[in-house]
Amino acid sequence: MNSSQMGVDGKEALCSELKAIVEKFAEDWEKKPMHWLQEIDVQCELACRIRKLFCDKKGISSIIKAKHSNYGKGRTIYTFSRVTCEPYANITHDYLHPDIVVWADDAAAINSGIKKMIWACEIKYTDDKPNSDEDERRLTQLVAEGRLFSGLVLSLIINRRKKGLAIPKDSSRTNGKIDILQRVGFPEKCACE
Repeated sequence: MNSSQMGVDGKEALCSELKAIVEKFAEDWEKKPMHWLQEIDVQCELACRIRKLFCDKKGISSIIKAKHSNYGKGRTIYTFSRVTCEPYANITHDYLHPDIVVWADDAAAINSGIKKMIWACEIKYTDDKPNSDEDERRLTQLVAEGRLFSGLVLSLIINRRKKGLAIPKDSSRTNGKIDILQRVGFPEKCACE
């Protein structure tokens, strides 16, 4: 089965599974935030966990067939991983590179900025209050343009001060088809000290 045969219920179920993977990672990160020192470490870990879902899941392929605007003059069909990191995606009067994308099956070219996505995730990794409003706005715009089914903004805040950061420990919310997940982690000292 490909994503175009899934229907809305199937896509919603898949997006729920993807959100659960991110929530589980956020729990792991909260316990040991220093195991993932930079945003790219978080991105790689989440992409691996998501790819594993498709390897384990029956009924939806972990690869897609599509044209790529940078190869074969945009006319040749190639196979790609359904899960990619930081692809180009344009939106009206702007563009973005979502940190993680789960592609839908359609005929549009990857890297043309117009290929449809089932799910996209933006990650913010900071030691201060994150500004994820722009990421939320851009993902919401992709949904409105019909190019994204669902998305998630993950904000991870390393709190080195132990106090003074006025962010609730778990402030999660949903804005239409976009989930906002925020976690605060406290660096732990090595037990060997």
